[in-house]
Amino acid sequence: MNPLQKEDHNGWTNYETWNVALHIRSDEALYKLFKLCKSYAGFKHAALWAGVLGTPDMVRFDDRKVNVKELNEKIFNYEFTL
Repeated sequence: MNPLQKEDHNGWTNYETWNVALHIRSDEALYKLFKLCKSYAGFKHAALWAGVLGTPDMVRFDDRKVNVKELNEKIFNYEFTL
């Protein structure tokens, strides 16, 4: 992301990325699935395979607006380096 570009939602680039991150961190089942995966792509694949298409707010995990790179950097890398 361009450092001059404004982040829109609580430090996330857009609503879709923020919403997915919010639900991964606050939903126990999603968080457990997340911990088993090594990237957002792995999480997304496992969730879709299990029939979980997205968040309760109707943001799909495979929505093109979800910033996968940002999720990997802010959630996956952060959680696994603690």
